[in-house]
Amino acid sequence: MIPTIIHQTWRDRNIPPSLQGYVASWPRLHPGWEIRLWTDDDLALLVRQEYPHLAEQYFGYPRAIQRADLGRYLVLHHQGGVYADLDAEALRSFDVLLQQDRPLFAEEPRSHLAEKPAIVRGLTARIVSNAVMVSPARHPFWDVAIDLAVLCRHALDPLDATGPFLLTGAVDATSVRIRPDVIPGYMFSPKDKYGRPCADRNDAVPALAQHHWCHSWIPEEQPLSRSVRIKTALRKVRLRWRERGTESPALREDAVDRVALARHAPANGSVLIAIPVRDAASTLDALFARILALDFPPERLAIAFLVGNSSDDSLALIQAFLERHRSRFSRTTLLEHDFPMSGQGPRWSLSLQRKRRSRIARARNLLLREGLLAEDWVLWIDADIIDFPKDVLKRMLAERARVVHPDSVREKDGRSFDQNAWISVREPEDHQWIKHVHDGLYQPPAHHLRLYMHDLRYLPRVRLDSVGGTMLLVDANIHRAGIVFPDTPYRRLIETEAFAALARHHGVELVGLPQLQTRHADH
Repeated sequence: MIPTIIHQTWRDRNIPPSLQGYVASWPRLHPGWEIRLWTDDDLALLVRQEYPHLAEQYFGYPRAIQRADLGRYLVLHHQGGVYADLDAEALRSFDVLLQQDRPLFAEEPRSHLAEKPAIVRGLTARIVSNAVMVSPARHPFWDVAIDLAVLCRHALDPLDATGPFLLTGAVDATSVRIRPDVIPGYMFSPKDKYGRPCADRNDAVPALAQHHWCHSWIPEEQPLSRSVRIKTALRKVRLRWRERGTESPALREDAVDRVALARHAPANGSVLIAIPVRDAASTLDALFARILALDFPPERLAIAFLVGNSSDDSLALIQAFLERHRSRFSRTTLLEHDFPMSGQGPRWSLSLQRKRRSRIARARNLLLREGLLAEDWVLWIDADIIDFPKDVLKRMLAERARVVHPDSVREKDGRSFDQNAWISVREPEDHQWIKHVHDGLYQPPAHHLRLYMHDLRYLPRVRLDSVGGTMLLVDANIHRAGIVFPDTPYRRLIETEAFAALARHHGVELVGLPQLQTRHADH
């Protein structure tokens, strides 16, 4: 049963005049119902008194809309009833829904699936709206949704952290026994955000509400200033001068062997574990233990190490490991090669990235040339990875994708460590990307028009635009075709990011698994 109470939220009790007409529609069509406006202070008190275990997360959100989103879920969990955004207008009484025994949501208008935010996240089936919601009190679905909000607490975009995208993931992840009902979008919004009638509209079953999509939480874009336009033009001129005579991307693209690329590795094929190593003595024992625990047939598993520029005991540790456990693999390879070192400074300094990652790319490519024989797949693992599930390889192969990347974290459910695995939110405009080109590489700050896997933990699988190398499964035919790790800039990217760009250019899908985590050492 649905309690006869309508919940709305706002920062205080001063409702903007533009929304007052919509707000007034709810008591007019629901005589006898309780109408409850929750202010920011009211929601804060609810969290402190009833959900203290969520207080740190709730008060730590950087944006008010995230607190409003989580707050509405907590209100429905705690009291049940109907929740309606202030820009949602009641069209008919909700009395017809009072017999619901589980939450009831509506899809967003299906036209919204064609917009960039949904496309880049792979949301093709539906988006579940959180603008108007109906629920019994204490329904177990909300435990699923709240737990998922905790898992997605690091997401930067409110849509992913607390909003409709997260709610969609929660509904999809819930067992059938307690899964909410999701009705056609027109029932709670017969027009989309542009005022166009919904395609699924059925006049035989009239709509109950209309969401007017005022988006009070989205800041307006500001026009570019004259100084920014001038700086951008000058930077473009300077960049063209610096890049004169550089290698055309077409040379790499045309060199790919399309016949080899067309061959696909079998899902039950053999695997080469490839591990580049430099000064990893402190983490190797943990990595060895996880490799030995892999749930995978040893006759289909080879392993190859490349040790280079190490000043610790990495080489001796690997030699001892291979001596003791050679029978656990179909074959083993140990390579040694030191690469020229230059440049001093912090590991992540922008000025060092080209040289540093060029050296890593050369190490990976050498390991491929000397270590890969007839294996069907290559599983790249960084030597600093210290934990992963024993079925990680089987789960990656089960995706039936040619390139697969699990998330890499330093702590369970923490932020993504490997930020070379990303999705582009949209194509950046000139002024947004050109100032971040350093030493021939595009090196934007974190989250600059990018999503990482910690942003998308409500999804089991996503399409990536780039990959890192902390753990990466690759169809070996891709490497045999010549798509390896560029050690000079390719489209202003290098190493794993350039590998991803070249693979995508040739139609290879890159798959990320936000809910499958590997753990990187905390150093």
